[in-house]
Amino acid sequence: MEEDKLNRKLWIVPGVAVIRRDDISELNMDRLILFKMTVDKIVKRSVKDMVKIEGVRCHWIDSERKYQLGLFHTNELIPFDIAIKGISKVNKWINREKDGTNKD
Repeated sequence: MEEDKLNRKLWIVPGVAVIRRDDISELNMDRLILFKMTVDKIVKRSVKDMVKIEGVRCHWIDSERKYQLGLFHTNELIPFDIAIKGISKVNKWINREKDGTNKD
């Protein structure tokens, strides 16, 4: 995936490889592939005249080689392409909106 797409606010789209924020640590950086998931779709619902995001549905293969589905909040997920670059890149990406930069 192109890095400029990852820098946009709405980077979560079907087909993007992601990882849960909680699965990223210095201890498991060499095993991130085990936690890799793929976005299936953005789950939305209509409320009056608004559309609200319920979550992001992802799929993955677990350690027992079984297909799994899960629904996650958008801020729980990090692009896999960023996660494999290391903790410092992950932290920089997480804080991109807070510090006014929108760069990797």
